[in-house]
Amino acid sequence: MRKISLNNGYTFISCVDAIKIVENEENPIDWDVVAHYMDDEAREITANKMAPCTNLEFLKGYLNVAPCDLIVG
Repeated sequence: MRKISLNNGYTFISCVDAIKIVENEENPIDWDVVAHYMDDEAREITANKMAPCTNLEFLKGYLNVAPCDLIVG
């Protein structure tokens, strides 16, 4: 499984921790920003395979098919 970073690759965190940060109303990073940084093809494959699902389920599924780590920032 690939990893996710919400701070431009400085540190990598778990999917659960990433979703907690994204869903925190005080955080400037929202789900649309995370989705923007996803590989288009891997995002579409995940959406077609898993939707409807939670953001956490989607992120885990995405990271299983993504060609590289997801770095936001």
